[in-house]
Amino acid sequence: LLTCGLDHILFMDEVPADTYNYPPKKTVRHSLHGRISTIPARLTGYGETWDGDRCVLWAEGIVQQSTVFGEDLHLLRRIEADVGGNEIRLWDRVVNHGFSRTPHMYFYHINVGHPLLDEGSRYLAPIRDVVWAGHAGERYEAQKVGYGTVPAPQLGFKEQVWQHELGANGAGEVPVAVVNDRLGLGLEVVTRKDQLPCAYEWQSFQAGHYALG
Repeated sequence: LLTCGLDHILFMDEVPADTYNYPPKKTVRHSLHGRISTIPARLTGYGETWDGDRCVLWAEGIVQQSTVFGEDLHLLRRIEADVGGNEIRLWDRVVNHGFSRTPHMYFYHINVGHPLLDEGSRYLAPIRDVVWAGHAGERYEAQKVGYGTVPAPQLGFKEQVWQHELGANGAGEVPVAVVNDRLGLGLEVVTRKDQLPCAYEWQSFQAGHYALG
């Protein structure tokens, strides 16, 4: 899991510094997917809670993204896991501790690799429509790789990105999974449509850099 944000989630870019209260600063340079993943977290608590025979391990922390004359954003995260379970639960909250409005973008980049990712592994999601395929065109057609079934690693493969419009279930949840039928393994990620309305599928099937996110 790579957390992207808190004010930028996209490619490397340089944009006008309109939100900075410092006229000499004309532009802001953004790194790939933003700065938050490179800032150390501060642990604020950890422990265990019991409900009968059920034990839940938990940890909480804060990551602060702040700059002079610019943003002062705090990411508060809580992680939980049941002892003996196969599920990790994540709660995040971003708080603006500054005194003015600031740009905010947020994205979870969850990547899987071998052995779960292998030739024939399947990407499963309630896809209603393919909204956009990044850099789509002749190169996508030449690579002959769609968004549903994973090929074997390939020499010279160029990354592909698909934006999917996903449908939520009755509880407002959106399940997305990568399944390896041969191994009987799978990873499922469940999010809420009202919290994370956009979904992208990133394919990096280059030999030596074999991943799906």
